[in-house]
Amino acid sequence: MDSRPNILIVEKEEVEVNRLKTILGGLYNIDIIKTTTEAITKVSENKDKYSIIIVSLNMPVLNGYLFCYSLKKDINVRSIPVIITGTIVDFNKTEPVEGLRIGEYDRLINPFDNKIVIDLLEINIEKKKMLERLNSRDIIEKTTGLFNFEYFKEALNIEIMKANKLNTSLNCLNIVVWEPEVKENLLAVIKNTHRYYDVIAFHQNRILLLLPRTTQREGELIANRFNSVIYGLNTRIFFYEPNKTDVMEFKSDVLGYDDVPTLR
Repeated sequence: MDSRPNILIVEKEEVEVNRLKTILGGLYNIDIIKTTTEAITKVSENKDKYSIIIVSLNMPVLNGYLFCYSLKKDINVRSIPVIITGTIVDFNKTEPVEGLRIGEYDRLINPFDNKIVIDLLEINIEKKKMLERLNSRDIIEKTTGLFNFEYFKEALNIEIMKANKLNTSLNCLNIVVWEPEVKENLLAVIKNTHRYYDVIAFHQNRILLLLPRTTQREGELIANRFNSVIYGLNTRIFFYEPNKTDVMEFKSDVLGYDDVPTLR
């Protein structure tokens, strides 16, 4: 029996399909689909099949962002990691607005190094396994509908590992809310407009938002977005940059239990 993970590649360009098949063909079972609408149907009908999805940003009808957004609205397939491919010019046209709106995903910038592709898939598959392992327990905090602290800690470890291996940065927002009405307002904003792009957890009157693959400036933009619509938030940004930020100090700051000062 073939135990290799199944990968779905959603790409219309034959050259790019062949390149990915050359890199990944010996390591994974690969399905190819050339339209995002067909891919959504395929994933929905085979919700347990794919370990990861690679989709081109420049797809017709539903581009890579809209494809990712559609998947994250479906609770049955939300945990499947998505990697969006495109040139830096393609991404710069739409990020950070679209990229941060649709959710947690990874970029694969074309042209890309073969090792980067393999590393990115290995890390994302490990993250999916972690989620599946925790899913055998209750990972949702009942009163808020957000992830619990156990899940957040494991997700944070994997994102730090990914940042170090791929040399990408990440942010964590720590929002302390004591007043019940402020908490309810914040939860409403998160569930209505921010639910799909982050790992969001609730723990001891804190809401923690993990923002993978974001610059410090992008983290500040998101924090300011919350602060501008809800009065009275106590928000702090924690920024991680490989080779510049101490891992243990960063984790200690993020996972600490004390009140945090207002955003700098």
